Amino acid sequence: MPMPEEQLRSLPDPIRELYQRLERDSVDRICNRINKIGKLSASDMYELKRLSEIGGDVDAIKSDIADILKLSEQAVYDIYYTAAKTDYEFQRSTFDKLGLPWVPFDENPQMLEIVRSASAVTAASFVNMSSTTGFVGDISGAKPVLDAWKPLAKYYQDTVDYAVFQIRTGVEDYNSVMRQTVRELSDNGLTHIEYDNENKRYYRRRLDSSVRVAVSGGLQRLHRTYMDAIGEMIGADGREISWHSGARPSHVDFAGRQFNMKDYEEICVPLLEDYNCYHRAFPIVLGISEPAHSDKELAELNKQDQEPRPFEGRTYTMHEATQKQRQLETAIRRQKDRAIAFGKAGISDDEKIALAKAAALSDKYKQFSRAMGIDVKNTRVTVAGFTRSQAARLGVITRNRNAIANLSGITTANGIVTKSTTHIADQAVKRGVSAKSIQEALTNPINIGNIKTGSDSRHSQRFVGNNATVSINPDSGALVTAWKTGNSARKKYGGD
Repeated sequence: MPMPEEQLRSLPDPIRELYQRLERDSVDRICNRINKIGKLSASDMYELKRLSEIGGDVDAIKSDIADILKLSEQAVYDIYYTAAKTDYEFQRSTFDKLGLPWVPFDENPQMLEIVRSASAVTAASFVNMSSTTGFVGDISGAKPVLDAWKPLAKYYQDTVDYAVFQIRTGVEDYNSVMRQTVRELSDNGLTHIEYDNENKRYYRRRLDSSVRVAVSGGLQRLHRTYMDAIGEMIGADGREISWHSGARPSHVDFAGRQFNMKDYEEICVPLLEDYNCYHRAFPIVLGISEPAHSDKELAELNKQDQEPRPFEGRTYTMHEATQKQRQLETAIRRQKDRAIAFGKAGISDDEKIALAKAAALSDKYKQFSRAMGIDVKNTRVTVAGFTRSQAARLGVITRNRNAIANLSGITTANGIVTKSTTHIADQAVKRGVSAKSIQEALTNPINIGNIKTGSDSRHSQRFVGNNATVSINPDSGALVTAWKTGNSARKKYGGD
């Protein structure tokens, strides 16, 4: 059988991981500098001057880029070789059916040369990317804009110099400025600028995303090239388009069907060239090559794919579900990237917030995937540089968040039966409040406040515990919010 869609999608992952590590190391170097600067005083003039001399770090990053380029060249060849060999061997039954001689892939110089040429072109594109790679972001804390793109060395120098300036001038909001800088660094990563000279426009993507797009596009072109060669060998007069779940609406009508060459060129080729398309075209001899799916099977597969699946008040087709899944995966990776960057910069509070958000998104990701009937893709939510310590803390946060979300059915000290939500779970986790502390506040409080009416006419009542204070709606039992109990409140109500 041809390579399954999921395996095809995952082929670029090893190369993407190489460039994720490159991004991570580059961001980490700058965040480490920010951390060191933040620990200095305005009187440490010598240290400030020395820290602004960051040429060595930039040279190290450039050296890393050169090393990755060498590694990725072999990785691209390995990926293209695997894909081409799998699809080539799938055609053996056609050769046998037509009584044509079969040459194994590794003994076919034409196939091997096609793979070598295609991988060389893709690897060369990575070299071109490195010449327009840098960072996007305004170091003064303004919202990142495209015009703020700067080459690597320039951005690094400006960032460190700006941090030094904050220290020397005694600016009070140094930490908030650096938080914004670290957030921009982690969110944008190393950014590749792609120029469209024909339309006088340019686009920006994270370097790892650009690499993945380049490999995926190369795989599509490679497939068409070697399938055209196989088509000539067998005298093909048509093409069969593969079917896969979650296809975009414009691709549903041609997926899984056979076409003569004229219709293939006019109808299918423009669609196959769409961005991120995973359909493939296999050479066939019309009237002899049996389709992989009958019309009845295709109709049933497409019907299942279009069936609406509910989640949190809206429905999703399989295509919409896969798009939503990709969005959640991206959001999880973003929060993990932030946690890594804030950790390197020594901004521990923001690191905890990022881990808490990652935990909430991961939970939603699992719930959504389960509701849609699609697999969780753990490899798509992993990021380079996420330490064992951070993974362990994320696990603790996730368990605590789930425990808080399940605090329903508890009877409070004054007889209210509670209802918990993911909203209070997210709030409590960000504020460092545990499920155990919330439960103790509800069942064994040191004070129960009077019932109050808010501006929206909803009632609320506070339960003050030794370690947590919880606001609850006494009418519905819904847990509204929670925060840590302060020392003054403990003294006031006679707590421990």
